[in-house]
Amino acid sequence: MKLRIFVALLLIPGIVFAETTLRVGNDIVVKGRPTFDHQIHHGYAEYRFTVENHSPDRSHLVRVALEAPQQNTGLTIEKEVQVPPGEQLSFTMYANRYKNYFNMTATVDGGQLRRSEFSEINTGSFNHFGSTRTSLLASRTVNSDDLQNRIESINGWTGTGAFNDHYALRRTDLPMEEWSDNWLAYSAFDGIILYSQDFETIPPGALSALRQYAENGGSLLIVGDMELPWQGRTINLQEASQDSKRYDIGLGRCLIHREASTSFGWLDRIDIDSLEQTKPAFSLVREPLYEINSRFPVTDNLTMPVRGFLLLVSLFALVAGPITILLLAKMNRRIWLLWLIPLESAVACGIVLCYSFLSEGITPTVRMEGITVLDQERHQATTWGMLGYYCPQKPSGGLFFPADWEVNPITENTYTYAAPETRYHIDWTRGQHFTKGAIEARVPSFFYVQNNAIRRERLEVIEENGRPVAVVNGLGADIEELWLRDADNRSYHVDSIRAGQRIDLPKPDVRVAFGSIADLQYLASQQFLDMQKTILKTTPERYLVPGTYIATLSGAPFMESGLGARKVKMTAGQIVYGILPIEVQP
Repeated sequence: MKLRIFVALLLIPGIVFAETTLRVGNDIVVKGRPTFDHQIHHGYAEYRFTVENHSPDRSHLVRVALEAPQQNTGLTIEKEVQVPPGEQLSFTMYANRYKNYFNMTATVDGGQLRRSEFSEINTGSFNHFGSTRTSLLASRTVNSDDLQNRIESINGWTGTGAFNDHYALRRTDLPMEEWSDNWLAYSAFDGIILYSQDFETIPPGALSALRQYAENGGSLLIVGDMELPWQGRTINLQEASQDSKRYDIGLGRCLIHREASTSFGWLDRIDIDSLEQTKPAFSLVREPLYEINSRFPVTDNLTMPVRGFLLLVSLFALVAGPITILLLAKMNRRIWLLWLIPLESAVACGIVLCYSFLSEGITPTVRMEGITVLDQERHQATTWGMLGYYCPQKPSGGLFFPADWEVNPITENTYTYAAPETRYHIDWTRGQHFTKGAIEARVPSFFYVQNNAIRRERLEVIEENGRPVAVVNGLGADIEELWLRDADNRSYHVDSIRAGQRIDLPKPDVRVAFGSIADLQYLASQQFLDMQKTILKTTPERYLVPGTYIATLSGAPFMESGLGARKVKMTAGQIVYGILPIEVQP
């Protein structure tokens, strides 16, 4: 168990949310509050809003926004809704890691603007900056006093002037019936502590969202004697004892502790590293942007043509200076300097502009790489990915992503508690639209993304006499290499399968030792940027269990560039860890 040094302790015995109310004109009332209290260093924070239209006969177009108070930095999120007469609409918006105290604003029909401070009241909280501790969320049924005492004993004083930094705790008073049905609401937490009785009242949508949260790398800590509420091949029992069980769920995990006592003695027996093992590596990396660009290059040449520009400047100074003056003196036309030097300046600027267009053009360069865990039985795909952009000109329309994606820009101070250097605008009216600040011209921009969605892509396995004999590539991109493990633990390896192509399988290799998805969890979280080019191509058998496959693709069909139908220079690759149905039809 790692020890980290930290100088401020965060313990939240209870959280009281202050609902902000904003009245605009005579008809519209806007109410907003956070779903959970957040001081986040990764993931999204969910905010809930209700817009009431008290007009009996007129509908209104209302735009609600949360904006950071800084003038040039921070984050602004906004959404536009049409509210019919006499009705109210409820909706949510999400803010990424740039947590600020927001101002809530509202405009009605594009006109009247009202502004109010959007506050959240934390009882017993202390600020923390740039923390990488394991962030826990506890439900309202969890005994806050006992849990606080246990956390205090774990986050104890070392005697050397600092705290042992293990857990950061958040407890919510939100009833289970009101928990969110979107997994993004939980993405800021590394672990969620629940009692078994919580599952008696949790809505189906929230229960599904908790599974998606776990599949995306989260950890669920359940206290009480109960069976796991989900089934499927993405769920594997890894450890079992008299007191506890540990399941792997996709890229995350679930720990069930039968301990009847509320003393939470089991909490200090949890390996902190095992919780952090499932965090995406790109949500923890502390590398500067130039290091990220060297490991995840978007374009081959980002160097400035210094010699060429120095030569051009020197030539311009020589021509526009002594040469022009001497020639005009001989011609007795010195007055021409008033128009000739500006003309020469325009020609020099035109040369620079033409060189820029000829060397880079105007087409954006995009690089996408990711890993997807594809459950073909449930048609569910969990994707972690990295996006890189290099745009000679700033995209006029911004970036568009689906509303259920977690999209986080990586900046120089992404991993501190400071505000970003630019202001990000995200419009949630139709999906997730980064309207400003996401991409700058001629500067590499990087994002990490996560999502969990229903997908129909699949690798079809054709059997004869109980043995796979062929596969059909229905994954949406060409397969560069395929490793397949059948139900009898026989291994197959195939190179180069075009999209839609059927290919016969070779004779199987000898049976090898069982792999483990836990190894894949560690690989994806700790060595994400090195996965495709090194480890998976040398030791893929380590990660395969019977009825699974690994495919390296020449494209990224489970990811989106965010630029829509715009023409781009694309470099893409993706790893698919596929989980086949229990029964493969011949």
